[in-house]
Amino acid sequence: MHRLVLVMTNAVDVFNRALQILRVPPNISCADWADEHFYLSSESSNTSGKWKTTPVQKAILNSFGNDSIEKVDFFKPTRFGGTKMDIAVMFYFIAHKRRNVCFYQPTDNDRDEFVKAEIQPAIRDCPVVFDKLLSKQDKSSDNTLSYKAFTGCNAFFKGGHTSKSYERMTLDCVILDELDQFASDVGGKGDPSTLSWGRVRNSLFKKQITTSKPTLEGFSLIEKTSKSALDLLLFYVQCPCCGGFAPIEWGGKDVAHGFKWQDRNADTVIHICKLCGQGWGNEKLGEALQTGYWQGENGYKTYDGLEWFKDDKPCEPPRHIAFKCWSGYSQLTTWVQLVQEWFDALKDIKKIQAFTNNVLAETWSLENKGSLTDELIEGILPVDDLSEIVAITAGADVQDDRIEVQYVGHDKHNNIYILGYEIFYGDMNDGDVYIKFGTSVLEKRYKTGDKVRKVAHCCIDTQGHNTQMVHEFLVQNRKKHKHLFIGINGTANSTYEIADKAGSYKGVKNSQFYSIGVNVIKQKVFNAIKNYDQETHAFRIWSGATLPRDYAKQLTSEKMEVRRTNGIDKIVFTNKKQARNEALDTLVYALAGKAYIKKHRGRLGKRMFD
Repeated sequence: MHRLVLVMTNAVDVFNRALQILRVPPNISCADWADEHFYLSSESSNTSGKWKTTPVQKAILNSFGNDSIEKVDFFKPTRFGGTKMDIAVMFYFIAHKRRNVCFYQPTDNDRDEFVKAEIQPAIRDCPVVFDKLLSKQDKSSDNTLSYKAFTGCNAFFKGGHTSKSYERMTLDCVILDELDQFASDVGGKGDPSTLSWGRVRNSLFKKQITTSKPTLEGFSLIEKTSKSALDLLLFYVQCPCCGGFAPIEWGGKDVAHGFKWQDRNADTVIHICKLCGQGWGNEKLGEALQTGYWQGENGYKTYDGLEWFKDDKPCEPPRHIAFKCWSGYSQLTTWVQLVQEWFDALKDIKKIQAFTNNVLAETWSLENKGSLTDELIEGILPVDDLSEIVAITAGADVQDDRIEVQYVGHDKHNNIYILGYEIFYGDMNDGDVYIKFGTSVLEKRYKTGDKVRKVAHCCIDTQGHNTQMVHEFLVQNRKKHKHLFIGINGTANSTYEIADKAGSYKGVKNSQFYSIGVNVIKQKVFNAIKNYDQETHAFRIWSGATLPRDYAKQLTSEKMEVRRTNGIDKIVFTNKKQARNEALDTLVYALAGKAYIKKHRGRLGKRMFD
């Protein structure tokens, strides 16, 4: 009798589960479903509680869940809730539409951390999803970090770095989060967008969602996949001043609209409308977003991701659409915070790139941001004040018929002061030219405020011309002037500025040199010269400096480029025209002298620059 009751109970359970699977779900949009059922977990959110879709998020979420749209790409900024939106639509497909979903992270380690920190707490706090989980036991084969079985569907979680991650799954939807962090070519079989699309191509309700903060122009995967979209949409808000509609923009110093502030004071930031030229503040953002809409250059437009227009006429939803917005639209941060972040980023080119990618959701263009021009150098106004300089170094480059040396000052704020340039011609196999050069460096003096400073270190390239003579000169002078002349050997792949230990040259007894990371130092030069904020004047030329006539051309002879090898981006410097570049080389060597002070001069280095 008990066995009969048990069998009947199981039969009823199976029957009810079958009914759930067969029952047609009510018609509800993804955004409305998320507002009703999705929760923010305390472990992974700054504010826990019920999810509330913002006006900017609504059309994106509904496009994610719209069965008429097959592909959606989203250039997402930080502090916008992009990853939470990915989770919300996955839950929507699982609990509401009973679709088979695979959520991809860049690697297996990323997947494990993501499932533990984000997915498991979110399932726990979302009852309609938790109730459909077939096994509530963490160690069950139906509830692992890579696979979770639900009533009527399955959810897979994969790292996207191996080709096996895109095999042997029957799916309706694939979600690729942080696409730009994936390898561009997975196991030699193709890019992750193409491989993942192969898993859903034959589904009746095929869906691919890719979201990411973009990275480098030309290498960004989200940029690449979005180029095949029918349109790239921006969010238009209603200006509180004129009532017209236009996107919120960061702007820049070369345009009249966008974010503007006074006297480097973030608290004064306002947005200048490109239509009327009037400004309005962050406190009006919420109101401005309410009547906003998404629109692209190709004429597609939507208010909610459900109804679509083309050239202001109703149309079918696009098969493939892309969205882009930046943190200025977010109500999870403030405009003051964004401007403060910009100020913090100004002195470091890597931070500026991070701001561009993560806050502005724009690709980083090395062609525009990382190359230098003659006009840029010649447009820098000379300075008279050297009072902040705390150390002076020199960099020397030995050629077939001359030695070129550049003198550089350094302050505590990483600013560069170009102080002078000298060229010593002569027979490089004769010691006289080395004596003239050495004497000049030894006797050089510069008045910096109330102090007169001499050259602390002169770094000389040892791997170019006349290596033997250069090492003999270094050995002789080390006996007289211990730290003044330092041999250096440039390497392109090093991640340090200067090595911890010295190497030796077999041809000369007691010789030594330090390897330097030329590309690391060149990035600092490019950052300083580009001078993103004219108020900081990171690259300064002393008004009393005597420089070669073609100094600007030499300093800008190389371009910074990115080359991808084995899925890894590396910054390289090229001189395709084989132009003279001694001004750049000697500046790099002089900066290596500063690195030597900081790393090898102990307390003196800390006292100078800390």
